[in-house]
This record gives sequence, C-alpha cells and structure tokens, in this order.
Amino acid sequence: MRSLALSVMAAVVAVLAAAGSASAATAAHHGAGGGGGGGGGGGGGGAPASISISPGSMTFGPQEVGTESAPQFFTITNTGSSTADAYIRYAAAVGTSSDGSFNSLADAPNPCDEPAVLAPGASCTEPVSFAPLGAGNLTETINVFAGEPAGTPVASAAITGTAFEGPTASQMTISPSSLSFPAEYIDGGASPPQTVTVTNNSSLPALVNAATGFDLGYEQGSDTCDDVTLAPGQSCTIDVVFIPGTDGPITTSFGVQVGGYPDISSASIPATGEGLGELVDQVTVSADTVTSGGTLTGTVQLGDVDSTDCVDTNADQTVDLIPFDSAISVPATVVVPAGQCEVSFPVTANAVSAATVTNFSAIAAQEGDPDVNAIPSPLITVEP
Repeated sequence: MRSLALSVMAAVVAVLAAAGSASAATAAHHGAGGGGGGGGGGGGGGAPASISISPGSMTFGPQEVGTESAPQFFTITNTGSSTADAYIRYAAAVGTSSDGSFNSLADAPNPCDEPAVLAPGASCTEPVSFAPLGAGNLTETINVFAGEPAGTPVASAAITGTAFEGPTASQMTISPSSLSFPAEYIDGGASPPQTVTVTNNSSLPALVNAATGFDLGYEQGSDTCDDVTLAPGQSCTIDVVFIPGTDGPITTSFGVQVGGYPDISSASIPATGEGLGELVDQVTVSADTVTSGGTLTGTVQLGDVDSTDCVDTNADQTVDLIPFDSAISVPATVVVPAGQCEVSFPVTANAVSAATVTNFSAIAAQEGDPDVNAIPSPLITVEP
C-alpha cells in the first residue's frame, strides 16, 4: 500500500510540473506578441519602431532671399519587422532666422502622408525646398517620430543652406528712365509700343518681376521681365502702349520690382501722353459757290477739340462724309494716312432747278454718333 501511495504521489507531482511548464511557455509567448504589436505602432510598451532617413544630411547651395530652390528629397524607410506610423516634423534652432526657410512640398513621387503608414521595408519620399527668409547660414533638422509626433525622434537629419541678399532696384539700369508718348486720339487705336530695358548691373543674379501700377490709358505689352532671374549684365524688356480714354494730359508711373518677398525693392518709371478729344477738327471747301456739274475741293483736317492745330497721328484715320441733301455728292469715306493730318477730296454739284444752299458733315468712324460728333462744312450754294 505504501508503495502504491508513493507511486500515485509521484504521478501527481509530474502532472503539476508539466502544467506549470505549459503555463510559463504560454506567458512567454503572450509577452513577445505584445511587444510585436507595440512595435508595429511605434509604441505600446514593446520595442520601438525602426525607421531610417536618407541621406543623413542635406545641403542647399547659395539662394537669394525671397526665392525658392529646386527640391531635394529625403527617403523615409521602415527597417523594422512590423508596420510603423511615421510622422515628420521640422525644427529650427532657437533664435535663428531659418524657421520656415525649409519647406516640405506635396509634389513628389510616393510622398509621405501624415502619418506615413509604412509596412516592413516600405519607404516614402519627403521633398524639401529652400526659400530663405533671411540671409546667412541657415540650419534646420528634420525629425521622424513613430506612433505620434512627440517625444524622442527615431531618426533625424540636418538641413543646411546659405542665403544671400539679392541686388536691389537701385543696382538695375532702366533705360529710358521715363516715357513720353505723342498725342493720340480717343478711341483712335493704340500707339506704337515704347520699350523699357532693365539691365542687372550687380555682380549677383537678380530676380526681376513684371511691371506693376499701370493706370487707365497705358497698357503693358510684350514683357520678358516677368518673374525672370537676370545674370550679371543680362537684360530684359517691357513694352508699354498708350491708349487714351480721356481728353487731355494723361500721366502715370509704373514700377519694376526686384527681389522676392520679403526683400523687394522697386524702381519707378514715369510716363506721359495726351488724349485728343476729337478726330476731326475742321472741314473746308475751296469755294462757297458752284454750278451744277462743277466740282469743288473739300478738305478734312484732324486736330484736338481744344486746338485748331493740325495733329499728326500714328495710325490711319477713316472719316465718314455725309451730305445734307442730294444737291452735292461726296465720297462716303476718306482716309487720313498715318503721319498726316489732312486729306482732300472732290465735292461734286448735282443738277438743281434753283439755287440751293447745302453742305456736308464729316465724322471720324471711331466716334460713332454723327448727330453728336459731326463737324459741318461751310455752306455751299449750288446754282443751276
């Protein structure tokens, strides 16, 4: 009986021992699983996620303040064995002007999202450009966090760039320094363009922006100075056209901007011109009496409403001729050629049964309403 009892006790001990070993093995397995799950999220009490950034540093060449470089690219890679959430943050050194000078761009192949969910071995691309807000040697750090954008980063890389103050408007040669346009008729078309040349006389590249501040009566034509970087000694051009909309002197001043925000300076270029109020100033005839079948010579002269001076123009001017009645005939239209200020034409007397007093009127086609703008000729007596 004692031998049997001992045997039973031994068997019980063996079973308990086996159960204990199984329980310990199970506990060890659960612990490993918990660590793996935490690593997948970059936390959770397990081993931290393993994320790398390449290259380990990035350097930008000299860049003018207010301009932006072409992008360079970091590659963020999950080097661990489970999925990781990567957050990217930029940090400038305290008290420096580099804060905000290095910019993350959205336009990249396979860009890093917020967060970038990376499977084991997967990577994403973080593009960076250099747009300095101040001059000097600027430095920032790109930090990669796992799980949440806080705490200690799991990977970091330094970004450096050198920024310089670019040339100012005072270092540009602007020729001519002012514009003066000949008188143009209202609604008579546009003047030939006048060209302003901007030349970089500094020893550094200069960012030049399009001209600004054009007022009514002036328009910007062809422009090669629109957001262009001029090398030392290089030039660009801006065409300006005068199109008056009102009578009398019209002055303006437009500017050419040099540099980028916040380092912008401007050069001012004044422009003057005069709008002429009428296209036809006066109408004359060679005589005040004509016999039926005879011919007089009529003349249309262009000029300003405020002056009897004959004024040359830079474009052909079409003038409509309108007889008062059938006692005379005139051409329907005549053209005053560019560079001239008057034109002559025949006035033919038609057959009449009694002496008839008549005339005709002239109006520039661009002026529109003959009842308002018609200029009458002197009275003509047509005799039978």
